[in-house]
Amino acid sequence: MRAFYTLVALALVNAGCGSANAPSVAGTLDSPGGSSSETGGESTNGGAANGGAANGGTTNGGAATAGAAVGGAASGAATGGATSDGTAGGNSSGGSTVLRPPPNPCIANNSCPSGTWVNVTPPEVNLDPNLSCSGCNYGALDVLADPVRPSDFYIFICYQGAWKSVDYGMTWTKVSKGMNSDLLESGRPWMGGIDPSTHRDPNTPPALYTASGYGSHLGLYKSIDGGNSWTIYPLKNTQGAASDDVYSIDVDPGNSNHLIAGFHDVGLSESTDGGKTWTTIKVPNGFGKSVYPKFVLTGSAATTSTTWISLAQWENNSNGMWRTTDSGKTWTQVNSKLEHGHGSGEIYQDGKGNIYAAGSSSDGPLQRSADYGVTWAAVKSGMVPQNGVFGTPNYVYAELNGAILDGLDQHLQRSPASDGVNWSDWQPTAPKGMTNGNKRAAVSYDGSHYVIVTGNYLAGIWRYVE
Repeated sequence: MRAFYTLVALALVNAGCGSANAPSVAGTLDSPGGSSSETGGESTNGGAANGGAANGGTTNGGAATAGAAVGGAASGAATGGATSDGTAGGNSSGGSTVLRPPPNPCIANNSCPSGTWVNVTPPEVNLDPNLSCSGCNYGALDVLADPVRPSDFYIFICYQGAWKSVDYGMTWTKVSKGMNSDLLESGRPWMGGIDPSTHRDPNTPPALYTASGYGSHLGLYKSIDGGNSWTIYPLKNTQGAASDDVYSIDVDPGNSNHLIAGFHDVGLSESTDGGKTWTTIKVPNGFGKSVYPKFVLTGSAATTSTTWISLAQWENNSNGMWRTTDSGKTWTQVNSKLEHGHGSGEIYQDGKGNIYAAGSSSDGPLQRSADYGVTWAAVKSGMVPQNGVFGTPNYVYAELNGAILDGLDQHLQRSPASDGVNWSDWQPTAPKGMTNGNKRAAVSYDGSHYVIVTGNYLAGIWRYVE
């Protein structure tokens, strides 16, 4: 896992180198649209603590007595509550207990300021990397925003299912308690999808999609009751080694029943009935593994439906990015070098032809296409390693994220959305405790500000108000 991030740095060395009149961005980072919705009945049966140890070392000269942070030893397992120094203890199922600071008082007071990252991880969430098995828990993953109910966010957490916020990401409640939730929580929900239609009845929950990676039952997990219960659908991809080991999902912004999915191994599949049945889309040699496919926002529902772009996981920078305009019948390699890091890779589109992606490439870790993904060029970002991009109508942001247990140093950058080429330091030193970048961010609008919520692996859930 660490190899990719080491080689990112080596490649760079070797190369030498908020408005009141808000557009509709509530929901996923891709601008939602379309009017198709699910019809018919569907079966549901289908960082360091004060005085504690961190990363194997000690802080303030003392060892924790109630537990230890990542890499530290615990003398006992806390089950919530707080240590004597006021540090909150997380729930633990044996082994070490990860300690983290008590919740920011601004959360309870609803007074968190704009322009500041706030850790909003609920105390009930277990960020012990050894939850379930040694080195298995990667923490908080994909965040999704409801395009119809802008106050509602969802997040998937390893071995802890689906959680929901109804106050713009400030507080969270676990919602996966119904059918098949036990199967969902047997694995890692390393992908997330949500119905992007803005025409859904707000009294009807959005369709949610995820997976249970390395869990006891593979397949596409779908909920139509707000994340409470889950139906599991087989995908049976015939090109890859594991037919149901789904890795990524995207929902057509113009047709809520149209989905594309990537696989942990080689493979891509398409569904036109909301994930109930799937067709294998044959991909060319050199397409790569663990891909993130995306519908390209062309400005036309018809061409968006058939135009896709895919970003492969790092494999010596040989697979890169591929693009199709005919639903996968033919493919063109549009970027031969850029590949995402292990377990992460967020692509951002502004809906105006600009697409941003980040990862490992000797051409530059942060790249932009201004022609709907046809051609790509590195932006002017100082060659700072990054692996994920998200944005609002005001800014485009970049962070270094990855499915890696010991975290990644953050050097946060952004560019005005009106520019996109010239990037500057936003917060070169990330807030204390933000020891990883976002797996996936979601953006909503509260009537005055854009609200960004991110799942940052073992660093928990973070919130930023522009």
